[in-house]
Amino acid sequence: MGKRLSDKEIQNLIYIHKSLKNKRDADKVKCLVLWGKGWKWERIQEALLVSERYISDVTSKYKEKGIEEILKNNFKGHNNKMTKEQQTEFVKYLENSYIPNSKFACKYVKERFNINYTEEGMVITLKRLGFRYKKPVIIPGKIPDVETQKKFTGQAKDILNNLKEKEAAYFWDGAGMVHNVKLDYGWIKKGQSKIVKTNTGREKMNIYQKVFKS
Repeated sequence: MGKRLSDKEIQNLIYIHKSLKNKRDADKVKCLVLWGKGWKWERIQEALLVSERYISDVTSKYKEKGIEEILKNNFKGHNNKMTKEQQTEFVKYLENSYIPNSKFACKYVKERFNINYTEEGMVITLKRLGFRYKKPVIIPGKIPDVETQKKFTGQAKDILNNLKEKEAAYFWDGAGMVHNVKLDYGWIKKGQSKIVKTNTGREKMNIYQKVFKS
């Protein structure tokens, strides 16, 4: 049988599953993932040790009202704790920051507004506010501007032209040091991309440049 849910829907369920600590809720989401991938009910029953009625109940609720209905007991009272003003400020914070997981968002809300959210509840809140869990977009960093390059060239010439007797200049190449960010998934506004600039390798040219006395 073919897939019952789109790849995007399945991926969103997987992200939610990773954030859940309650085994009962995690099994419900796992059931939805397997069902969405097109597994036969018999296979789901065998994998999760559940009944047909369990699968029917979980999938029916999801089709009618979404993941919020499946996890409503866990999220009850969490989705609307912030005022409209607080939500506006929270959204601005999310848009201007990199949020790798719901734990970071919970910490901000607690410290800023003194409001407690569970990580699972925050996942639902983030989705309700229009955010999705995906990777930022990397764009190449710019090479140093002309003035910076001229300054470095001048410093190098000064060193080379003023070496004392028995002094020598040694130039070392890079030794494989990581000089760029490694991006992972984070919460980003739906329909938007978060841009992260990479560093340019050219800026490493003076990291190892040394002058040694012989």
